[in-house]
Amino acid sequence: MLLAGAVCSCNDTTVAPDATADGIVVDATVDLPDLTALDQSSDAPADAPKPDQEVVVGGSCITRPCANNGECQSGMCEQGACVSCRDNAHCSEGPKQCNKQFGICVECSSDAHCTAKGSGPTKCGGQGACICDTDAHCMRNGQPVDTGKCHNGACIGCTADGDCKFAGSPFTRCFNGRCVACLDDNDCSSVPGTGKCNGVNSCFGCSTVGDCALLFASPLWQCK
Repeated sequence: MLLAGAVCSCNDTTVAPDATADGIVVDATVDLPDLTALDQSSDAPADAPKPDQEVVVGGSCITRPCANNGECQSGMCEQGACVSCRDNAHCSEGPKQCNKQFGICVECSSDAHCTAKGSGPTKCGGQGACICDTDAHCMRNGQPVDTGKCHNGACIGCTADGDCKFAGSPFTRCFNGRCVACLDDNDCSSVPGTGKCNGVNSCFGCSTVGDCALLFASPLWQCK
């Protein structure tokens, strides 16, 4: 909170106080708008200021109030204001590690916190987020495989089909950063008992009786 007589600096612009009202420094030459426009609900527009974020209103620095702990980077909302976290127990909603230097909850404070997640980047970056610098910082997991390749600091499954052709992987095609079994029916031709590629990029046997005739010589086969 800004105290009476304080000087506020926002966006590298210093605003000297002309008057005070309820402990907030204001510029007496500018009319303050109705602060109810800064909606605290989850229905606030995407570009609305977030709690913890200073905004300039009528020449004054104002911090949007919070409604619950989840709205604060510190994980703590007290009497409508975000306050600094003091230990990890305060970080119950979202990132679990309290950075005591800055009083906010972060994803990690060591590589061990990233590795313990079991997937994704394994390196703890300087801003308290799990990141990757190389493929070695990404763990393979899941089906379809969606991590294992480092791309712009984040782990994705692949950038090309070749990234998916590693030992033990049934997925050989790259689609939207994920390793999948197929992009079309041709990719399923070598998978026994299948021949069709469905909408979730998996190979399956048939959708009509006609599909069975392509897979099996016997006319007794039916699609069930």
